[in-house]
Amino acid sequence: MLFLLARIAEGRNDPELDHGLYGQSEGLVAPFMRQGFGAISVMLALARTSAQLDRLEDQARYAEEALRASRRSGYRFQIGRSLMECAQAAQEASDIDRACNLPTEAFEAFSDQRWRQLRMQCAHQFAELERLAGCPIEAARCRHEVDIAAAAREEASS
Repeated sequence: MLFLLARIAEGRNDPELDHGLYGQSEGLVAPFMRQGFGAISVMLALARTSAQLDRLEDQARYAEEALRASRRSGYRFQIGRSLMECAQAAQEASDIDRACNLPTEAFEAFSDQRWRQLRMQCAHQFAELERLAGCPIEAARCRHEVDIAAAAREEASS
């Protein structure tokens, strides 16, 4: 319930409130579900909201913790989401080289058709990171992947 209330608070753009609620939620699920989907989702939310509050060290810590738990679980969806959050945390910390190494693995983790939207977001994130790193050829390749995914989405909806 706290997780859902935090999601609502996040939708209302109240970073202090949603971060606090996610933190309370983490305290409740941690003893029972350290490797579970819900606990990983809470850690990812805490990473995201930490960034909104300019708590970049906390963002990186939660993202890395979510990635470790995701890898233990073996669930590709959460691994991909965690990799994307770790890349975002590295980008926020101006560690572009580290950030650029993460979305490639996330992109592969989202190979399942039902995760096409996340794959597209990942390709977009990777293209932006490559642009920041000064690699226009890689950025162009990633934008091409985004275009392919967008075309497939349009085709599927028509």
